[in-house]
Amino acid sequence: MRLGHTLHDPESDALLDFEATVVRREQRVFRFHRTSYRDLCLARLLTQKTFSHAWAQKKTLQGDLSPSLWMMKFALDVVPETFGRETPKPST
Repeated sequence: MRLGHTLHDPESDALLDFEATVVRREQRVFRFHRTSYRDLCLARLLTQKTFSHAWAQKKTLQGDLSPSLWMMKFALDVVPETFGRETPKPST
């Protein structure tokens, strides 16, 4: 191996790309959940679950959706996955 030559690690690239996606979209996903349910703790939980689901499905990012729409798809899907048919009502 030559000096200065580093091995390419696709797993590390995927992690860095996902971290960048999280940084760029975390506030948008959080605001979506906070506005939808008006509950800070629930918004935090759903935001974490959104990114957890997105990480598990990171290989689907190369699809037809933009990264922003791809992430919001998980934000929408995480509520029924978390609560089933008993979707929480917004706080009053």
